[in-house]
Amino acid sequence: MMQIDAVIVAGFGTTHADARRLDLAPVRQAVAGAFPGAACAEAYTSGMVRAALARRGQPVPDVAAALRQAACAGARRVLVQPTHVIPGEEYEKVLAAAQQCGGLFESLAVGRPLLWAEEDYRALALAVAGAYPVAEGEALVLMGHGSAHAANSAYQRLNRVLGELGLRQLTVATVEGTPRLEDALEWLRRGGFGAAALAPLLLAAGDHAKNDMAGPAAESWQSRLTRQGLKTRALVRGLGRLPAVQQLYKAHALEACGREKGA
Repeated sequence: MMQIDAVIVAGFGTTHADARRLDLAPVRQAVAGAFPGAACAEAYTSGMVRAALARRGQPVPDVAAALRQAACAGARRVLVQPTHVIPGEEYEKVLAAAQQCGGLFESLAVGRPLLWAEEDYRALALAVAGAYPVAEGEALVLMGHGSAHAANSAYQRLNRVLGELGLRQLTVATVEGTPRLEDALEWLRRGGFGAAALAPLLLAAGDHAKNDMAGPAAESWQSRLTRQGLKTRALVRGLGRLPAVQQLYKAHALEACGREKGA
């Protein structure tokens, strides 16, 4: 396996201090723990999040800046581990930064996002089902982000895997892609569910989880399901809190180093 001088854990980011502490930090620690002695830094791909944090005096670099900082600190063998859920637009920003800065290092490996191979989908499905048990007659609706990118198909694929694993009380919908909440409502109706738990299929429980999913506004997912006569509850916890998810990212980081060396 490639020896690592520095690890950069790169995600979309969040402005919510509790989500940074409870959801993002455990993943970063799990990845860093796989490489004792290596320096570990954080990078965010969202320009809006970086700008908001900078205004608070809490700057976080983008991936290219973090790579340049690692090079200036003397790192020669570097791993960038993304914490994005799907290989969409934000993940492509990581790849572009790595291509731009690759010449600064003897070796530069980039890990894969949470959902890549079939075993990732199965592992995530089982992790969520184990972390969020539901009662008889209750469903679990997972809120994914969604994207106009082709990688949005990951959410449909995860729904297929849920069915294959017999997890028929679980379904996935998205805020900005497909399937939509309307699809989940139809699924709930067909299944005869009288209650639903909501949980984020997001690394961090930030704005989408707190407001779009569980907020008091009329158009939040919890409000909309309640108006349909469903007894609802919201689990405002990011995926980063789940030990199984932390280990998936760690496994992707280790696999990236083996892949870089040709293993």
